[in-house]
Amino acid sequence: MPLSRIKSKMEVSQLRLDSSAASTDENERVLLDGTDAADTNDGYAVILEDLTANPISSVTQADLADNVVGNAPAFRVHLAADQSSITDNAYTKISLDTLIFDSHGYFSTATSKFTPLVAGYYFIIAQVRENQGVDNQSMGAAIYKNGVIASFAGPTAGGASNLDLQFTNAQCSDIIYMNGFDDYLEMYIYINTEDDGTGTVDGGYYQTWMSGVLVSRTS
Repeated sequence: MPLSRIKSKMEVSQLRLDSSAASTDENERVLLDGTDAADTNDGYAVILEDLTANPISSVTQADLADNVVGNAPAFRVHLAADQSSITDNAYTKISLDTLIFDSHGYFSTATSKFTPLVAGYYFIIAQVRENQGVDNQSMGAAIYKNGVIASFAGPTAGGASNLDLQFTNAQCSDIIYMNGFDDYLEMYIYINTEDDGTGTVDGGYYQTWMSGVLVSRTS
């Protein structure tokens, strides 16, 4: 076949190569000799390799899914029934036992822990509602990371008396970095009463809950 006809075909169509060999990669470039009478420059053709011959084995489907915008890990969980015997002047862990959604399965209702396997910064919200008439002077919701308090927020009714903060909601929110390996989060409540009584956390979908979502991935 004359050289001019070969050149013409290459200019108007793709160059098809056998890339089934293990040494080739998808989108690998091959240098074409574009020298002709017009002294044009060299060009490149992109190998369109069939991935069934050499599949990408180092990346899992889950890894690919986690990189898709809009597929960030997210969850919401709440306390189903009232949790009583909340110790006065102390932090008590909330037994979050009912999932509303958990996109990646990172929240364990057995341990009430959120252990995401994607590293990054997570926006977390925790809300508690205390419903026992024990003259609360202060209360709050706390987010714990790896067993240590990371964030806290709640009201104080100093100087008041008689039921003070009964049926009060306290909400805490923060952005917390998680390493995607063994970092975990939990939710706690703190109460301080006038008469050293024990409190009760109000269970229910709208009362005591925790939610979170990945807002910035780092790996």
